Amino acid sequence: MRLKPSQSLLVTALLAASLMMPNIAEGQLVSAQPPACTSGYTLPAFTDCSGAWVGNDANQQVDVLAQINSDWSLGWTVANLMGKTDAGNSGDPFSVVPGTTSGTIQFSNAYQGTFVLILKGGNAFSMYLFENATLSSVDFDMAGVTGGNGRPVNGLSHASLWGAEGTVVPEPATVFLLGTGLLGLGIVGYRRRKET
Repeated sequence: MRLKPSQSLLVTALLAASLMMPNIAEGQLVSAQPPACTSGYTLPAFTDCSGAWVGNDANQQVDVLAQINSDWSLGWTVANLMGKTDAGNSGDPFSVVPGTTSGTIQFSNAYQGTFVLILKGGNAFSMYLFENATLSSVDFDMAGVTGGNGRPVNGLSHASLWGAEGTVVPEPATVFLLGTGLLGLGIVGYRRRKET
């Protein structure tokens, strides 16, 4: 079968386009670079970062988990997902998630341990590793998630937190309550011994 010149040109164009496409196996995240996840940070408080990646982390949890374990050898499972909160809302593990291009994310409790905070905006997300950290709030800049090559920086649409078996840091009121309870038990024990 002979192709017409216009068909031949189309076949050649499709073949050239397929050769220029990156070879991506199913189940891998697609790089959105630029930007680099470090963009917008002068002195980052995080240990390391990964991204930016194309898409929505909430719809790619298996691939996100594989990337976390590949980048940082954490050996986590889906059980390590602590939660996700949309911008403008609150809910564990977050109390404040502003839908802005930079600001401060606040957590419902202070957490201690190793964590991966994922920031998503537009059609991209980046992952930030915090090792042996105590988190009660995190400053963020979406320039490490969206933008680059003259594109605008999108505001934060949601944040997700993955964590190791981190412990919740007791609040001062909890410590005070525990202390007064122990003091009360000590006083009761002292009075009983004094009476006998």
